[in-house]
Amino acid sequence: MASRTDSRAQHTGHPWHTGRQLALWLICLVYLALLLAGLFAADGTLGGWNPDATVGVFTASAGLNFLYGGVVAFGIAAAVAPPVDAQFYGWVLFIIFTGLTAYGAASVITQNEGDILNIGWANVVLYALTALAGFLLGAGGLRGLRKIRASYSPMEGLE
Repeated sequence: MASRTDSRAQHTGHPWHTGRQLALWLICLVYLALLLAGLFAADGTLGGWNPDATVGVFTASAGLNFLYGGVVAFGIAAAVAPPVDAQFYGWVLFIIFTGLTAYGAASVITQNEGDILNIGWANVVLYALTALAGFLLGAGGLRGLRKIRASYSPMEGLE
């Protein structure tokens, strides 16, 4: 137990750790606000296009509220509990929100025909930004991207 505490104490002053914590809490706060506001805006049905269920410029539904609750709960766990790594959380965000961005864009382009989540353009933009933030968290920030780029050799093994 002491080694776990000591290793956590060594990482608290690291800039990546501080930036990661801020990013995690910001994501959690944004989606918690959307969740709480969406509870009042959603009409209780699981989904379907409902242009009246809005929170400012964002659309709301019970399905989206369920998703936002998972994002918040898993984000808090990643921010405070060492077993849930922030990089893993970032990759999960990247995968989920890349899919939601594509689904939402297709839904909006087709005038929300068959949209079971009630996704609007503002949601699509937010999901794309969240996917980008997830990618940066998963890759380890800009420093992690530089390490990946430095270790990549496209011609390696072709000689």
